[in-house]
Amino acid sequence: MESLPEQYQFIFEHVPVAIFRINTGNKIVLANPSAQSLSGYTFEGLQGMDIGDLIETENPSHPPLKFLSIENEKEESLVTDHELIHESGRKIPVQVSANKCPDGFLHLFIRDVSQEQRQSIAYREIEKRYETAFKSNPDSVAITDVAGTFIEVNQGFCRIFGWSMDEVLGRTAVELDIWVDIQERDQMFEIIRRDGFVFNFDARMRRKDGEVINVLASFTMMMLSDVPHNLSVIRDTTSRKKMEVELRKTMEKAEESDRLKTTFLTNLSHEIRTPMNGIMGISELLLGEEHYTSEHKELIKIIYDRGKDLLSLINNIIEVSKIETKQTRYSFSETSVTELLDAVRSSLKLNGDLKPAVQFHIESSEDIVIFSDADRLHQVLMHLLHNALKFTDKGEIRVSYEKTDEGGIEFVVQDTGIGISEENQSLIFERFRRVEGDDAIARGGAGLGLAICKSIIEDLGGTIDLKSKLGEGSEFRFTVIDQNRR
Repeated sequence: MESLPEQYQFIFEHVPVAIFRINTGNKIVLANPSAQSLSGYTFEGLQGMDIGDLIETENPSHPPLKFLSIENEKEESLVTDHELIHESGRKIPVQVSANKCPDGFLHLFIRDVSQEQRQSIAYREIEKRYETAFKSNPDSVAITDVAGTFIEVNQGFCRIFGWSMDEVLGRTAVELDIWVDIQERDQMFEIIRRDGFVFNFDARMRRKDGEVINVLASFTMMMLSDVPHNLSVIRDTTSRKKMEVELRKTMEKAEESDRLKTTFLTNLSHEIRTPMNGIMGISELLLGEEHYTSEHKELIKIIYDRGKDLLSLINNIIEVSKIETKQTRYSFSETSVTELLDAVRSSLKLNGDLKPAVQFHIESSEDIVIFSDADRLHQVLMHLLHNALKFTDKGEIRVSYEKTDEGGIEFVVQDTGIGISEENQSLIFERFRRVEGDDAIARGGAGLGLAICKSIIEDLGGTIDLKSKLGEGSEFRFTVIDQNRR
């Protein structure tokens, strides 16, 4: 190959651009290391090669290689885009700068532009996606300059506000009279000036036909050609607002209906309790009369027991109604667990709930004092014990408790009754649900007691769990936390 003057040799060997020197016969006479790297050929392989074999000349999308015509005296320099054919046959996009020297030779400076092309394609794809998102967005999307003049709007803007693009571009929101409340506008732009953006600002705006709509407006600052602009995205929430109003009215009616239902049930309970208390009082007196036969007393006992069941059912229905309408009230005080369980034992004895064939045990340990609602805890324990007594004909029922690590109490109610099958265990805490089966139905119950227990325990910040096996009994565990620790 030809050699270069010493002062240019270093530049020639180290410049990151491929350099070729072409003679009048279009043959390569000199190529630098970058040319070897770009083409994949050795220096020996490049020397004497026709430049037309290295540069793609048949692609119609590329301009003709004018510099190949050495007789073209008018073309002293030229920059064109072409493809270089790599030694492997792969085509590489390149930019070719050709300069004709006074000695008639050509110098070609060739730069690989494949990365730039890939970036250009990626940028065009991103630009296309953003343009598609801008134009197809159902919300209003608009770009304004700092003076508020609309530079660009999408079809969503035109659909929401009723203006055509020609009517909007070059005008401001003030000129279009879009803002209903100027104070809302000033408040929103004050937030933008302070934070640089605002997200989902609740406002009212005006359409071209004068209709006022509710919107959620988001604004942010953006730079276009180093000039600040505003980008706005506005969503019409008028229909949603109307639905919310209707839903609120419906909920208020439902809540009022629930309150009326609870009031009705409370009044009905009072009206039923008055005669029932009379019936039960008389039944209790009759049970104490000595001149009645055992058969008569048995019938009177049935009247008394069924009356008690009816009162319990009424009380449970009232309690469930209060739970549903969030009217359950709690009264917290220092509560002694020992005193609580003594009261439970006394209530069971007084009401005659205990069965001769069922042993009842309360496992006493150290007294624990907790800040909670004693009446509600008494109510939960009575429900669980009545449930245990109902389904236990013989064996034992045991109540125990212990202090938890969090300072609360865990109560355990165990029985040796008929138990609950695994498939029914997930249902028994639901309101008005009870275990199906002839035996369960015969024992009665409306399926409210355990649901009431669960609601009260959760209101007190605790949980309730069940372990049971059919034919072997059940174990209910529930925790109560100290309300001072909530």
